[in-house]
Amino acid sequence: MIENFEKYLDLLHEKRYSALKKELSELYEQDIAEFLETVQNSDEIVRIFRLLPKAVGSDVFSYVDSDLQEEIIRKLSDKEIGFIIEDLATDD
Repeated sequence: MIENFEKYLDLLHEKRYSALKKELSELYEQDIAEFLETVQNSDEIVRIFRLLPKAVGSDVFSYVDSDLQEEIIRKLSDKEIGFIIEDLATDD
């Protein structure tokens, strides 16, 4: 799986967002969360996070550690945060 993480980062750096979005759509939410936790740059983390469908993003958000959750929240708009909170609340 780690070797694919490099591929995903390459797609991001090459601004091949459609290809990256397609690749991520084939992963489980836990695997996407694991990938996000390997990314060092918080702007890149949020850029990747925003490529995810909203429902998938909420699930991924629930799998990342609390430090990364805080980092993501700091960079998202109020509307994006609201959707995550709403989706997490309806999952319970």
